[in-house]
This record gives sequence, C-alpha cells and structure tokens, in this order.
Amino acid sequence: MTTEQTPENEPPMVPPVLYVPGGRGVGRRHGVVGLRDGRTALLAYTALDRLVDCCGDRQPWVLIET
Repeated sequence: MTTEQTPENEPPMVPPVLYVPGGRGVGRRHGVVGLRDGRTALLAYTALDRLVDCCGDRQPWVLIET
C-alpha cells in the first residue's frame, strides 16, 4: 500500500529501522547525493543488503530506529 492509498486515519507504514551510511567525506559512497535543483539528499536503506549493494561492503553505517 502506498502513501496515496493509505486511509487518512491510519499512519503510513514505516519500517522499524533504517540503515544510513556514515563516515567522513561527501559523495555517493558516503550516502550523500546532490540533487539537480541544488539540494542535498541523505540516502537511507530499509535493509542492510541494499546498503551494501549500493555503497559497498566497507561502507560504515548506522542503524536508526524509526
């Protein structure tokens, strides 16, 4: 169910944790991406294997409870 399909009286489904790349520096390897409009986005993953697939197995990360 997407946010658009969620009834107004129910909160959207959110995973219990997010895996967020950590470490020094800026760049995709560290989970920070520059957007075309000049804003900066921090990547977050709902599964550790997805973080590893995108950022590599040596990427430091932190677990954040939602």
